[in-house]
Amino acid sequence: MVEQFLGFFLEKLFSPLLVALILAAFARHQQKRDKEQDEKDKLGEENELIKDELLEATADLSYATAMAVESGKPNGEIKVAIGNYNAAKEHKAEFVRKLSSKLAN
Repeated sequence: MVEQFLGFFLEKLFSPLLVALILAAFARHQQKRDKEQDEKDKLGEENELIKDELLEATADLSYATAMAVESGKPNGEIKVAIGNYNAAKEHKAEFVRKLSSKLAN
């Protein structure tokens, strides 16, 4: 009778339970990987936006400088362009600090 019970337990209950535990562990691992990948994707998107911002600020500064050289005197465009460039550099520095703190943890 005990042997029948053990046989029943192993055949009918233990196998499905073991499979369920393995699948649960796999699902948990996969969720963790997905979360990490989502975080990496968000950081990548943020990095691209900052690069675009820096590129645009640099182009504006170049244009303002060219216009000032052409007219022979500095104008208000240069001050605005310098302000935009400094803001873009600060955004990049903030991103680098954020990324450094994430990597340190």
